[in-house]
Amino acid sequence: MGNNPRNDVGCEGDIMKCPSCGREIPDDTVLCPYCTANVKKRIRLNRIYAVALSLLIIASAYSILSYAAAGIPVTKIKDLSMSDDRNFVRVKGYVVDYPRVYEGSYGVTALVFTINDGTGDLTVKIYRSVMWKVVSERKVPGMGDLVDVRGTFFYSTTKSITLNNPDYLVIKRPEFSSIRNLTALSNSPPWAYKNGEGIYLTGNITGVREYSWGYVLSVDELLDVIMPRAYVSLNITNLKNISSGISRFYGTLEYYRSYQPSTLYPVYNLSTLLSDPEKYNGTSARILWATVVHKDEANNTIFIDQNGTEICVYVSSGVRYYDVGEHVELQGKFEWFAGHWEIAIIRESDYIIEPKWELIAHPQCELVERKSYEATTEYHLYGLMRVEGIVADYTEYSSGSVSITLYNASYPGCVVNVYVEHKSSISGLLQSGSKVVVRGMALIYNGDWEIKVRAYTNDSVEVIY
Repeated sequence: MGNNPRNDVGCEGDIMKCPSCGREIPDDTVLCPYCTANVKKRIRLNRIYAVALSLLIIASAYSILSYAAAGIPVTKIKDLSMSDDRNFVRVKGYVVDYPRVYEGSYGVTALVFTINDGTGDLTVKIYRSVMWKVVSERKVPGMGDLVDVRGTFFYSTTKSITLNNPDYLVIKRPEFSSIRNLTALSNSPPWAYKNGEGIYLTGNITGVREYSWGYVLSVDELLDVIMPRAYVSLNITNLKNISSGISRFYGTLEYYRSYQPSTLYPVYNLSTLLSDPEKYNGTSARILWATVVHKDEANNTIFIDQNGTEICVYVSSGVRYYDVGEHVELQGKFEWFAGHWEIAIIRESDYIIEPKWELIAHPQCELVERKSYEATTEYHLYGLMRVEGIVADYTEYSSGSVSITLYNASYPGCVVNVYVEHKSSISGLLQSGSKVVVRGMALIYNGDWEIKVRAYTNDSVEVIY
């Protein structure tokens, strides 16, 4: 028994060093008899060294990968093929559509946008945690931005790339120049500005319309600002905030046409057609820009002027939407009819539209002057008003809007016209005789003042009883 080395305290198997003071102590010691350190719960130095070394290796690997990612060459979109599927690639291009979001029962799950480098389109996809980091770092793109993106390429019916790190997305915004005259912009021909030109403008939101892809904000009733749904769903832009006063909008210009022109209709000036009408008789012609100078609803005709040359236009579907002073674009058949030359819009491919410049908003919109709802009978254009009254009459429309005739409770005999853009702004059961409090914007409609309750803003109709 005395020769059993495992029973000898002085043997190597029974001795260890205290990790605190370094003295030799029995292997089963809990507290060091010299420095009273808790030996069993103390982290040993070799473990600290191991953890530190692991962290150093991870940091070095991340640095190497970051350097490698930054150094990879840019690939043209047209050159990406099935052989690149699941590879880490780098592309550069301009954002050519609105950023979109995918929303489910758990909220927003993905942010998607499309870029083009001149050789093709590529969809950029950003999911969940990376998406929210992109939002927090203000890296959500706008239409017209130049982006440099690195990520995992997927080859399918459409080419796409998945961003896995916010650092791998670099955005260069366009230069924004100021537009001070909204009237001039809204009445400008297609050649007055450049599609994709970056501008900023200031004005009041006079109306809001919702669509699946975003919101259309009417600014001073002159210009439409397209607010992509992504900016609202991701809480980048607060509609209620920017509608509570004068706001500034940054974005890129786009010339909007409700119909796409046909290549079968060459562009002509009216002066050219009428200089030798027999030569051009029966020609399918496209007129880029003209002003309505006369309207005859009974005969479905309007007269348009282009640089001092007038012509009659017959529209088989009617002309009730085209008023004197408005600008139109059209394509139709130039012909002789009932003693005069005219352009007839009668075929399926013919059209007449009111094209216009629109602003595709970027994420950075801001309120520059806040307004409050004033309890007054004095109307000021674009002023916010608060009126209490009794409902004399109201009409609901299939579009969801509501017209209300209101007796002002503070001023007997005073009638107030109220237009509610969407009935969701009404709280309570509206009926004739109801007492309501209306909060809205003062505007002029058909020559008369009205209070417009704008949708998705702080405007409201509150039914008291």
